Amino acid sequence: MKYVVKYEKLPAQTTVRGKTKLDRNGDPLCSIQIKQSYEQRQDMIKRMIIVADMYDLCPEVWGNGKYNIGNDPRSYSAEEIFADFRSRLTQWKFQKNHLYKSFVDRHNAMMDVYRDFVLDSGEQQFIDGLELFETKCRITLVENIPLAAQMTAIMNSNPDFEVDG
Repeated sequence: MKYVVKYEKLPAQTTVRGKTKLDRNGDPLCSIQIKQSYEQRQDMIKRMIIVADMYDLCPEVWGNGKYNIGNDPRSYSAEEIFADFRSRLTQWKFQKNHLYKSFVDRHNAMMDVYRDFVLDSGEQQFIDGLELFETKCRITLVENIPLAAQMTAIMNSNPDFEVDG
C-alpha cells in the first residue's frame, strides 16, 4: 500500500565523544522520521507485525547472514532487525512516536528476502501466496511534497528554463 507521508530529517547522530557518525556513503548519519496520522501508523505497524510473526514462525527462512540496508553503515541480521522492531512496537503503537524510515526500509528488505526464498523453493503453494503477501505487507512511502516545490522541480529539470549566467 502507498502511504503519502512527510519526512523529518533529524540532526546528525554523534558518538559519545561528540564526533558526527557517517552513513555508508560518508555523509552525516541522520535518522528520518515519518510524519503521518495515527491511523496510518497503525496500519503500517500491522503490516510489519505480519512479517515479524512469519519470522518468529520460521526464522531459518531469513538465513544467518547480515543485511546492509539503505545508507546504514551497519549490517544487521534478520534476528537483530526483528528484535529491534519488537522492542519498539509498544512505543510506536501506544504513544505518539513516529516510525523511522529505516525501519520501513528494513521491513521491505525482509519481505524481499522472503520473496526470494519462496521463488528459490519452487513450491507453488508459496509462490501463489506472494501476490497476497505483497498486497498485505509491502509499505510504499510517497513523500508529500508541496505543489510549489513540485512545480519548481519540473522547471529545474527542463532545459528550456535554464538561465544563462
